[in-house]
Amino acid sequence: MKLRNFINTALSGLLMCLVLLALHGVLNSPDIIQTFRILCDAFFTVGILFAGFGLLSAISTTGFFDIFSYSKDWLISVFLPSAGKNLAKDFSAYKQSKARNPAKWHIGIAGACFFVLSMVFLVIES
Repeated sequence: MKLRNFINTALSGLLMCLVLLALHGVLNSPDIIQTFRILCDAFFTVGILFAGFGLLSAISTTGFFDIFSYSKDWLISVFLPSAGKNLAKDFSAYKQSKARNPAKWHIGIAGACFFVLSMVFLVIES
């Protein structure tokens, strides 16, 4: 995992948090408890979103979703025979020819950090 990728992901997460905070009116909140509640919600939303994308990225490196892409290609080749020229003969040949991309762990780790920050704001709020 490159530090640069993590920093870019964290900065985009902070930008999303700032947008959520602005939409919920964190600067106009009447008391400090409401402010921490809004902070907790914003960081939790971004944390779950990023952790989910990181988890899906990790699962996709195992080939779990290959059947869906093979089915899509096969279905297209049924209706458009010219599109099926490069389609593998069967699923096992397709799976062996498929190149694997590395997992995007920096997204999942950034999501976990945002989730932990939301828990800190939840404890402060209580």
